[in-house]
Amino acid sequence: MAEPDLVGLAEVAEMLGTSRRQAIRWTQREDFPEPILRLRATPVWEGREVRRWKREREHDKRSRAR
Repeated sequence: MAEPDLVGLAEVAEMLGTSRRQAIRWTQREDFPEPILRLRATPVWEGREVRRWKREREHDKRSRAR
């Protein structure tokens, strides 16, 4: 069985190449994926959804730069 692809806030910050503080801001945006679970220490997201959000955001930035 494959390991679940779950990430907390520290992993989200690392995946997005930003600080934990900025990651908190981004995770509060309406377009950011909803956490699948909220633990006392951190919300938990599916890693693939965070990576998808990052790809879409990068695509939007490139499109606007043209």
